[in-house]
Amino acid sequence: MIRKSVVLLPHMIAVTIASMAVSAAITYRDVERIVTTSKWMKHENEIIVSMCRVQIMVDEAESSQRGYLITMDPKYLDRMKLATVELPKATDRMIYLTEYDQAQQDRVRKLRDQVQDKLDEMQEVLDVLRKENFGSAKARVKEDRGFELMEACRATIREFRVVQGKSMKERSRTMSRIFNRIVVELWVMKFLFLLILYFMVRRTFAEKSRIEVSSQAALQIDMVPDG
Repeated sequence: MIRKSVVLLPHMIAVTIASMAVSAAITYRDVERIVTTSKWMKHENEIIVSMCRVQIMVDEAESSQRGYLITMDPKYLDRMKLATVELPKATDRMIYLTEYDQAQQDRVRKLRDQVQDKLDEMQEVLDVLRKENFGSAKARVKEDRGFELMEACRATIREFRVVQGKSMKERSRTMSRIFNRIVVELWVMKFLFLLILYFMVRRTFAEKSRIEVSSQAALQIDMVPDG
């Protein structure tokens, strides 16, 4: 019985080590997937932040124009002038960031055109104010073209953020599933490691027992008187 255990133990250890190696390989692959998913989540978060920045600049440009129309103070136009310069850069940046997603990239291109139309409309109102009078500029505002353009921008932004939010939630769920699997895999590896230790200790004691039995048998033979 002891001899049988001694013979089988190396095979048990080999099988356990092989299982541990497979588990380690799977865990390594899952860790790589977590790293990749984390990078994508960071990238998509940058996209969301960029879209928020575009929305803020559009809102500030409209507020800037409104402040100027009410006060006629040129300082109110500073944010509108800044938005006129920065918004094209921001939307171009978003087009670059969404190159992996054609549908989202198309939404950004659409938004870029809508934003430019809104900026042009606001400038047209200011031109009417300068060339004609406040009454003419007010009449142009009352046509609601600016309002419609602004609502179109906001609708596109909302649609974009909803789609991007769903994508981020899905990646978050994927990362959570992988993380939970890694935890299980680490516990399996710990169990296998302890199993290897158990087999090695058992083999040591089995060898020791075999030696003791052999020694006792030899001693008994030596003690038998010669016939």
